[in-house]
Amino acid sequence: MADVSAAGDDPDRLLAGVLEIVRQVLEQPELSADDDFIVSGGDSFRMVLLVRALEERYQVTVDPGLAFDAPTAREMSKWVAAQALEEGR
Repeated sequence: MADVSAAGDDPDRLLAGVLEIVRQVLEQPELSADDDFIVSGGDSFRMVLLVRALEERYQVTVDPGLAFDAPTAREMSKWVAAQALEEGR
């Protein structure tokens, strides 16, 4: 479990963590922070894995459609930071 408030103080650290999760879920270690999750092979099963991993690591509630609203790891990390603030983390 990661402390999202601490990672939120360092956007690069949060981005690195989210990118690590995306790479693991998609089994593509070469993905960049700006690669689209769905275009890169994210299907509904992998979307569930992504949501569960983000919730577990950052202790935030993640919408199952996150990859549609924030399709890249960069956008997801911003979303996670905003969600953590909203949830008081």
